[in-house]
Amino acid sequence: SQVVDDAAVAQAMIREAQQVALDCDDRDLELCTLAALGAALIDEGRVADGGSLLDEAMAGSLGGEFESLDTMVFTSCVVVQACYRCADFSRVVQWVHALRGFIDRYGNPYVNAVCRAHYGAVLVATGDWARAEAELRVALDLAEGALPSVQAEASSYLADLWLAQGRPEEARRL
Repeated sequence: SQVVDDAAVAQAMIREAQQVALDCDDRDLELCTLAALGAALIDEGRVADGGSLLDEAMAGSLGGEFESLDTMVFTSCVVVQACYRCADFSRVVQWVHALRGFIDRYGNPYVNAVCRAHYGAVLVATGDWARAEAELRVALDLAEGALPSVQAEASSYLADLWLAQGRPEEARRL
């Protein structure tokens, strides 16, 4: 795994991985590269183009076009994070609703603390406060002791929620 700061280089690497996926007929990798490229385009400011690729990746994943459940975990997490970064909450909410059957069958695909924190923040922003608090508490538990920056981020979202609910003392203690 490599971290790249140059958007053009990152997109070229993703497109190369996408070509490998097509050459090897690897639908899992193809779905993951669609999601990654969508997120990269969103980060570049091309929200409409990136959003359509995120939608394609999620539609394929929810349509069962994968071999590994990790594909759903990756694509859904990328969608949540990318949509949070560009404040496209309606897209996240639509996909979360579509994910309900998957969640009932396999469990929540937002398995890491970062995804849970962003998902919780989206739920706060869209008014689903009960689920938001539950997700943010899970994010805090997952990040405990190992991911202080994620724990701080989840704590700030939870504090915002509690302030909105008129619970300033709890927010202050947090």
